[in-house]
Amino acid sequence: MIKTTVLLLINIALWLLLSGHLPVGPDMPALGEILHPYRGLWANGVDKNQDSPGDIKIKGLEGEVKVVYDERGVPHIYAQNTRDAICAMGYVEARDRAFQLEFTSRASSGRLSEVVGPATIEFDRSTLRNGMVHAAEASLQLAQDLPGYTYIEAYTEGINAYIDQLSYADQPIECKLLGFDVEPWQPIKTLNVTAYMSDYLNHYYDDIENTNLVAVLGEEVYNDLYPPSNPLIHPITYGQEIAADALLVPQVGNDRVLDSLPDAYYEEPEEGLGSNAWAVNAALSATGKPLYATDPHLQLSLPSIWYEVQLHTPEFSCHGVKVVGIPGIMMGFNEHMAWGETNVGHDQTDLYQIKWIDKARTRYMLDGKAMDAELKVERIKVKGQADVVDTIRYTYWGPVTYESNDGQHDLAQRWIAHDGAGRDEIRAFVDMMAATGFGDYIAASNHYVGPPQNFNMATRDDTIAIRVNGDLPLRSQGDGLFVEAGDDSRNGWQQLIPREQNPLIVNPPSGYVSSSNQRSADAAYPYYYHGKFSDYRNRAIDTVLGQDKQFTIDDLKALHFDSYSIEAVDILPTMLAAIDTQSAASGEGVLLTELAEWDYRYMAQSVAATVFDEWLSATYRLMWDEMRDLRKRMDIRYPEMYRTIDILKNNPDHPFTDIRQTSAIEDATALIDTAWRQVVNDFADRTYDDLRWGKHRPMTIRHLARVPGMAVDSIMTDGCTTCINANGRIKGPSWRMVVELGEQPQGFGIFPGGQSGNPLSPLYATGVDRWARGEYYELPLYALPADVPATASLTLSK
Repeated sequence: MIKTTVLLLINIALWLLLSGHLPVGPDMPALGEILHPYRGLWANGVDKNQDSPGDIKIKGLEGEVKVVYDERGVPHIYAQNTRDAICAMGYVEARDRAFQLEFTSRASSGRLSEVVGPATIEFDRSTLRNGMVHAAEASLQLAQDLPGYTYIEAYTEGINAYIDQLSYADQPIECKLLGFDVEPWQPIKTLNVTAYMSDYLNHYYDDIENTNLVAVLGEEVYNDLYPPSNPLIHPITYGQEIAADALLVPQVGNDRVLDSLPDAYYEEPEEGLGSNAWAVNAALSATGKPLYATDPHLQLSLPSIWYEVQLHTPEFSCHGVKVVGIPGIMMGFNEHMAWGETNVGHDQTDLYQIKWIDKARTRYMLDGKAMDAELKVERIKVKGQADVVDTIRYTYWGPVTYESNDGQHDLAQRWIAHDGAGRDEIRAFVDMMAATGFGDYIAASNHYVGPPQNFNMATRDDTIAIRVNGDLPLRSQGDGLFVEAGDDSRNGWQQLIPREQNPLIVNPPSGYVSSSNQRSADAAYPYYYHGKFSDYRNRAIDTVLGQDKQFTIDDLKALHFDSYSIEAVDILPTMLAAIDTQSAASGEGVLLTELAEWDYRYMAQSVAATVFDEWLSATYRLMWDEMRDLRKRMDIRYPEMYRTIDILKNNPDHPFTDIRQTSAIEDATALIDTAWRQVVNDFADRTYDDLRWGKHRPMTIRHLARVPGMAVDSIMTDGCTTCINANGRIKGPSWRMVVELGEQPQGFGIFPGGQSGNPLSPLYATGVDRWARGEYYELPLYALPADVPATASLTLSK
């Protein structure tokens, strides 16, 4: 441990000096304090996660709470009521993740530059212009009058009970390095984090890109290259019809912008967010007990976004994980039910082009009248330099998020989160902890607003279900795909789809339900909706669950780690048929043999996985060279891979198979062959061992604040972004959980990290290696504190 501490501190010191992150001037933390052997960085090397500090006083508690830590540092909380349990949850979370709470609250409120410096100014500006703080403030105004606010208060009291007693020695190592202390928590910070997660999971859509594409390519080409969804997708729900007299009719406006938008507004976020979840009923279970599994795919970090905890009260006992900064278990199980969520991909955000009347951009046109914009001055404090002042213009639609150079293409954002939650949203995950069946599941999920999530579940009494949950705008056909004219209020949605008419599937004849970010419903569902959907994982899951067999809990664990690629199944035979194997050189022949014998699994030791992945990527780049050139001028999106594969297989003479840089006119065969030559050439200087998938594409789990030495890199594991085991370079299954729902439920789970946020703690990255191997920890529901194999304990009382 001492050696690890010394090496890490040396690494951090070098990073600070070489990167210029070490503060200078009057704001610089005193080096004597940082290096003090008892109070400075060295103090963080003394692991305090397993201390037993005795009796902790928290003013808001109603009764005594016992907290017992197991060998992994997971707290097991025993309280007499839910509010006290939530208060204790806040305390233990702050004890383990104080810097994460501080960093996340700053990131979600546009205040990172205050402690980091100029490097995060644009991030903070974007946060403010997206209206995340505005959304949190609107939610707070509504939440204060709702019953669930008591849980936000309790959570805040628990966090502050820990923060208030922090000495300098106990401040997180990152705070000491950057020269600031963890601030007290406030209820608005919980709502800031909620808005931040909503933005992160469901905010980025393609209004700008689609508008540009239609303007440049024309309707016919656009519709050919960008169909609304993959016809091969297996929808989550099917056959759901709604009585005609219950249907709502959307208002039709849909006056979209017809010309292109010349400015580059933002960088397209990296793909890879998503999740899997499935449940099988008792008839498909080898033990006759329903089975449930989930694994959300997010950007991985240390510490993890997830915090594991067990809570026990006279009303319920549950075990699972929560998002740091928000009370309630989001994915977990109790004695009656298991639950989780996957991203829907449904669009809750639209963009509108504002027609300004004056050059100062203070007045705009709406419905034939001049309207005053509300100007809000935001001051971004920047460490080491003067404040940055930004004026945000609020319109009927929302904040002007994207400003153009000429003022003629400013875009305001309509985001459902700006309306405030409108429901007692915090109760969705608090009430779920005590749910005993389908009725409670529906009641708890009714509180939820967004981003739209597939709330999936299984119960001990053999109910399995998935509900597409959240507020879904009522749209006319095509509405929300493009930037729309902001001078007509009819262009915005006026109503929401009634919650009871959201897509829902309960106990289907198949005996299983599954969701993996695919399209929510089939053609029977009457309302129009659009978004971003996954194309391959749903087919892979259904291929396994649709077998004529009964499943064990080990089968579901194996399915989590399944690295079979439906994408490769769809296109590799076509690609191999395009190559003249008779004239292949010896090196090529070895690679072609690997591909011909490949089982379509992205295993860490597979060479074929690397060759296929690079070959398909090269083919894709060559095919869409026109798009690459266009993207240099404006924001656009490339056609999706499933459409690319469809063209290569079924329309080989499509105009876009031609490579613009050559004088010849290529078809799909020539395109694929050219891409193969490029890949063979790229691999010429690489050894066979270097081509193994795990070495070619290792994973990295970065520190939350990107501090080197606090990350774990060069992780070699199976999987790819289109496999069920959806691993990318920095994204992947952030929590895997499998539950068998019997009289005594059995739960297993793991995330790639540990309970502690302290990089010098042995509990900082405990789960990474096991996670990479596809292993799990048991998730027990201990009935009594004495049942926990304790390593430490504490008592909370008023």
